[in-house]
Amino acid sequence: MKVLFVTFRLRAPWCRSLKDKRSIVKSLIAELKKHNVAVCESGAQNAIQFIELSAATLVQNHAQGDSTAQILESSVLGATDAELYEVLFEYR
Repeated sequence: MKVLFVTFRLRAPWCRSLKDKRSIVKSLIAELKKHNVAVCESGAQNAIQFIELSAATLVQNHAQGDSTAQILESSVLGATDAELYEVLFEYR
């Protein structure tokens, strides 16, 4: 068993307040939780136009982890218009 950590960094230039950002973050977290992962806002919490979310889940092997990471990435891309500019994967 391995733990897969995935960090998504997004940019939402139309956000003008933390309230706008919070609505995007809440919808992304709800979308990612549908895939049985633990999700939190892990950085850029006071930056209005930037979002950083981290997800963690258990996987059997790297192949399953890569598949899960691709599913999560496509879910993030489909759930918001924010620009996904960085995705980081880590196995432990």
